[in-house]
Amino acid sequence: RHDKKYRKIAKAVNFSINYGGSEYSISNSLDIPVEEARRYIEAYNSRYTECIRWKNREVQKMYQQGGKVYSVFGRPRQFITRLKSASNCGDEKISMKIQSAVERRVVNHEIQSCCGDVCRSILLKLYRKYFAHRDPNIDFISVIHDECVYSINKEVAVDYVRDLQDLMTFTGLNGQFPLDVSMSFGNNMGQ
Repeated sequence: RHDKKYRKIAKAVNFSINYGGSEYSISNSLDIPVEEARRYIEAYNSRYTECIRWKNREVQKMYQQGGKVYSVFGRPRQFITRLKSASNCGDEKISMKIQSAVERRVVNHEIQSCCGDVCRSILLKLYRKYFAHRDPNIDFISVIHDECVYSINKEVAVDYVRDLQDLMTFTGLNGQFPLDVSMSFGNNMGQ
């Protein structure tokens, strides 16, 4: 129970900081005083200095590349239009808000696009192996955040799960980016 409390705090602080939140958003999401949320941010910033430097480098790269960023897979996203609207709006407060929103989206793009590209890559491998030719022993049900859900014939489930684990383990980007996979069985969607 104690671990759940700290996990909830860590998750809220981590997501909020990485996606541009503030002490106010953390305070609201955890229902804690703003001063306590501020202490969490200060502790995060002092402990995870490399994360902060990485975010700052990504924002600087975006400016150096004329408002464009690329995912680790090379997929581009253009922010130049938003940056131009910030500089041309005539209201410094609005301009700063737009610029801040763009900078948050740069980091968000790096994180989210990487996750999305990995998921697409894995789904393509699964499609080619099982679903393009309709394997009668397995049905793809859905993707839920970072989970892929299947319905597999009980008689062959162990063999399929081993194969799925191999297919879903991601070692793309020349092995720089290994992602392991965990598997679990259930007799219904709730399990």
